[in-house]
Amino acid sequence: MTPWRLVARSLFFYRKTGVVVAAALAAATAVITGSLIVGASVTGSLREIALSRLGRIDHALVAPHFFRAALARELGADARVGRVVAAILTQGAAANADTDATVPRVSVMGVDAAFSILFENARGERAFRLAENQAVVNESLARDLGVRAGGALILSLERGGGPRSDTLFAQRKRERVIRSVRLDVMAVVPDTGMGGFRLDANPATPRNL
Repeated sequence: MTPWRLVARSLFFYRKTGVVVAAALAAATAVITGSLIVGASVTGSLREIALSRLGRIDHALVAPHFFRAALARELGADARVGRVVAAILTQGAAANADTDATVPRVSVMGVDAAFSILFENARGERAFRLAENQAVVNESLARDLGVRAGGALILSLERGGGPRSDTLFAQRKRERVIRSVRLDVMAVVPDTGMGGFRLDANPATPRNL
């Protein structure tokens, strides 16, 4: 008996087992291939979201405390450094000035016109120049509060300069000094780009103001 004849007879004899093994291999291959495709798609989507949130930002220097406003100008004066934009990032509570709608954990960004320039022309966005007591909110926050461009909201913030709220030296919550300010909503921006700006890796859509 030749080797080829032996192989052929073995395949015929174990044909049922062979069919089951072939089907299992096909199913496993399909699952692995699908997982790789889905994984690549998710990775690409997360990368696109992250890049759209950062706009033209290449590096971010985050400090736990306030720093001199002139520091951004001094860094920008270095020929090896490009545009430097300073921003204050904190959290607060926002409420619709005309209703009882309130969002407790709002990402508040204290910025100037240079910040929005970082996102100009990205997905059709434009730079905003805000006057005193004006704000821009993203679509998610506007939807949660029920406000639109031309409306008004109340922003509440803890005053800075004291001990952190998670230390033993901090005042109890009811004793903390809160400052509230009324802001006019100048515009509502998409949840991408400036509207989706955040520096952490949380994929959830922030409520930006």
